[in-house]
Amino acid sequence: MNIIEIRKLFPIFENYPDLIYLDSASTTQKPQIVMNAESEFYQSYNANIHRGIYKLAEKADQIYANSRKIIANFCNAQENEIIFTKNATEGANLSAEIIAQNFVKGDIIVSTELEHHSNFLPWQEIARKNSLQFRVIKVKNNNGDFDDKDLELLKDKKVKLLAITGLSNVLGIKPDLKNIIKMAKENGVLIALDLAQASTNYQIDVKKLNCDFAFFTGHKLFGPMGTGWVYIKQNLAEKLNPYQFGGGMIKDLPNKWLDAPSKFEAGTPNVAGIYALSKSLKMMQEIGLENIIKYEKKLVKVCYEMFSKFSEIEIYGPTNENQFSNLLSFEIKNIHSHDVASIFAEDNICIRAGHHCAKPLMNRLKVNALARVSFSIYNQESDIEKLEKSIKKAINIFK
Repeated sequence: MNIIEIRKLFPIFENYPDLIYLDSASTTQKPQIVMNAESEFYQSYNANIHRGIYKLAEKADQIYANSRKIIANFCNAQENEIIFTKNATEGANLSAEIIAQNFVKGDIIVSTELEHHSNFLPWQEIARKNSLQFRVIKVKNNNGDFDDKDLELLKDKKVKLLAITGLSNVLGIKPDLKNIIKMAKENGVLIALDLAQASTNYQIDVKKLNCDFAFFTGHKLFGPMGTGWVYIKQNLAEKLNPYQFGGGMIKDLPNKWLDAPSKFEAGTPNVAGIYALSKSLKMMQEIGLENIIKYEKKLVKVCYEMFSKFSEIEIYGPTNENQFSNLLSFEIKNIHSHDVASIFAEDNICIRAGHHCAKPLMNRLKVNALARVSFSIYNQESDIEKLEKSIKKAINIFK
């Protein structure tokens, strides 16, 4: 990959030439083609979908349908298994609401301490509202490994669903999904996967993963904020009822819904945003997801080696480079992560600091906050060199 040419795709680096953006796990920067696509839709195709028979409306319908096809191909789903949302969080809430209709008092929903709040709180809350049990699989070390005894919980016949991440947004570790899902499926447990962080770190195939629900967000895939989708396996989508009601999802009254995905997409959707998201996925395809992953892991390895030179730095996450993702969490001894981030910000270095919307994991690790750097295709090794200088600066300030 030609990183210099790739950086030119992202206008923010032209507007801020000194910017060192190391927060792509929070949200990626946006290429010009994404901005152009949103503008193009409103300038050339703006009409509401599924409502008009004039040419402009037909073109909007076509753009929306074609975008769904591109997004379905990205995760190897069927088009009618893709329901558009504004983010992964909405996808998890939607899934929790519609599947809980099939559970009865005393049934168990399981989540893990590795989760982002978006795949933890919706299930915890739906359990509370429906008199279900909510259980949590514990993490046993800083590498994010699960407690084996807790995994045995999946054999309990009352367990109906496991909500689990495809990649920790804190530790950057991928759980052993193959064996965990196999165990769950052998016991009739449904799988709800949070793939918001994973989708930039390995090729997603929802069929091979054998999940029932999967949540994605567009803004981590170079797409616009306010875009995302949830995958719902077809046999489930056919029999589940919607939880939002209004225009564009009804076949007839009373309570005769259109087929999925329409019955889950009440109201006017963000057509321009979804169109722009499809353009970002096409860009990723053209660059090559394997190339992106390989490059980001290379940067993480360089950064890991740099961190390892400092006795003051403790790294949280995998030590084996084969397990690296695009992020590293760390703490500098005796310096709060917010202070670290503030000092870095003085040098135009953008990182994430705090509990990372993952309080269960923070509690298990017995830390209040961590600093995190994350990389994307527009970063360079020179960014890491500048990061090292800022680390030395922070350490010297707090001596």
